[in-house]
Amino acid sequence: MKRILIYDAKPGMILARPVYSRDGVLLIKAGKKLTEKLIKSLFDYAIPTVYIVQPKPWEEINIQTAYEKVKELPDVISFETRLEAEKLVAEFMSDIKAGQLFNVKKARAVINEMIAQIISYPKVLTKLSDIRILDDYTFAHSVNVCTLAIAVGHVMGLEKSALYELAMGALLHDVGKCFIPESILNKPGPLTNEEMKIVRTHTERGFQILRMHPEISTLAANVARQHHERVNGTGYPQGLSEKQIHIFAKIVAVVDAYDALTADRVYKNMVLPYEAIEVLIASSYHSYDAEIVKAFVQNLAIYPIGSIVELLDGRLATVININRGIPYRPVVKIISDQHGNTVLRGEIIDLMKEPTVFVKKVLQFKNVELI
Repeated sequence: MKRILIYDAKPGMILARPVYSRDGVLLIKAGKKLTEKLIKSLFDYAIPTVYIVQPKPWEEINIQTAYEKVKELPDVISFETRLEAEKLVAEFMSDIKAGQLFNVKKARAVINEMIAQIISYPKVLTKLSDIRILDDYTFAHSVNVCTLAIAVGHVMGLEKSALYELAMGALLHDVGKCFIPESILNKPGPLTNEEMKIVRTHTERGFQILRMHPEISTLAANVARQHHERVNGTGYPQGLSEKQIHIFAKIVAVVDAYDALTADRVYKNMVLPYEAIEVLIASSYHSYDAEIVKAFVQNLAIYPIGSIVELLDGRLATVININRGIPYRPVVKIISDQHGNTVLRGEIIDLMKEPTVFVKKVLQFKNVELI
């Protein structure tokens, strides 16, 4: 949701809040699409500002109108593969600090296994909230980013060879941080300007480290260098924009931001998945590639019709419809109250029209007893 001046209103924008006259008379309901005529009327009523849905509506998502039933799905990648990948990143960091070349052959085997498991997974990007299962942030973050990057690349149609280069770059995107003092990386308070300059060196140092290895391509190495670049040119280290940034780095930038936002760190509290998604969508107009954010949200964060969700207040509900353009604000029907008591004729809530109601997480079938 965004507040704009009436002078900036354009036909096609959707109102996020109802518009009232100065006398308290309802002029236009929330959810109404603005037209030239409506905008002129708002001018005539001297309405200074309106709240619009942010971002602009996306086209309707092509999903099944209903699932036959909710099924428990396996992990996107096995715990054993996750653990192996985490150990691999730890070994790489150790080798780099010791001035040694790391074992790319071993990395290739792990990455190929991750790719094989992810691309064989049906609706791979619907298990968004299950990604964080590892403890050590430095290594877990690298594995999470790699997993999400492969998944996003897959739904965007990248070939296996491209997925491999993307995955290698994603897994090693933060290797330059091995030279950043832990006192800075884990500082509980805000960084000073000097400390921020030191942190920002990890992108260029990571690129140089990876380019020293003959078996790592420039494409993969550029992910380490460019994953903090932003499409409007405000990123670092080179201030690149739009087409100057490789698509692999753009993908990693989005999933890196998501995983960082949903992580609980000493210097910040985690945010819930829906909050992270809203940040990414709002930032897709200046920081991140809008098409990649769109692929991420539409394939990763929607709540399939028929799925069971837990609301922030503890109630359980089943998703009965998807709102066009805002897939993370579905229409749900309550099936149990905050105390776990079954509700036979549950209230139907359109989250698009209830700004204080949020989905906390999707529940697996085994966690819910359906009647």
